[in-house]
Amino acid sequence: MISASYITADIANSTQLFSSKEMERLADEIRQILTAGECIFSFGRFDSFQAMQRDPLKSLDLVMRIRSAVRKFSSQKPDIRVCLGLGYADPGIRDFTFLKDDLFVNTGRAFDKMVQDRQWFKIVVSENEPNPAQPGFTAIGIFMDFLFRRLTYKQAGVLSDLLHDFPQKEIARRQGKSMPTINRQVSALSWENLRTINTLSGSSSNKTVTM
Repeated sequence: MISASYITADIANSTQLFSSKEMERLADEIRQILTAGECIFSFGRFDSFQAMQRDPLKSLDLVMRIRSAVRKFSSQKPDIRVCLGLGYADPGIRDFTFLKDDLFVNTGRAFDKMVQDRQWFKIVVSENEPNPAQPGFTAIGIFMDFLFRRLTYKQAGVLSDLLHDFPQKEIARRQGKSMPTINRQVSALSWENLRTINTLSGSSSNKTVTM
């Protein structure tokens, strides 16, 4: 039974890319996203964290917001490795002390393997037995990762605003760009594909691109 989603994540090469103050500022932005997503979370350092969300249908939207926040943070093209586990979590859990549920153990193991295999995003259905839905989640993860790897610094900023439901006219104003420029960026970053992935997760059926 899937009752929650669990994220374990780490920003790559953070000490080489950012100062301590920059990392603190980025960590604060991620905390705001996690708080808005009603998550339980814990930061090990400024560049790594764990989070649990009780509404797994919103988990892909959450991951997109976090990864776009990291990608738009600097023109040095930072990225974040994320493993998203879907499974059962004890309703009584309020923090991450001594967690033994399969959701947390299996997600952690999958994350460790991602580091070895140089993967950036993975979705795992956390059960001891093979889950028939796992191939579908694997495919979604691969495609979503492909789209994010292609993002430029400017496109990541546009995507972040789209995920926060800003219409293109407002995005152009916020970023000091013309409407045609923003429209080209929206097309180039494959927003329609990312929006479809988000919609399939059940978290954003009302999201539209407003001119």
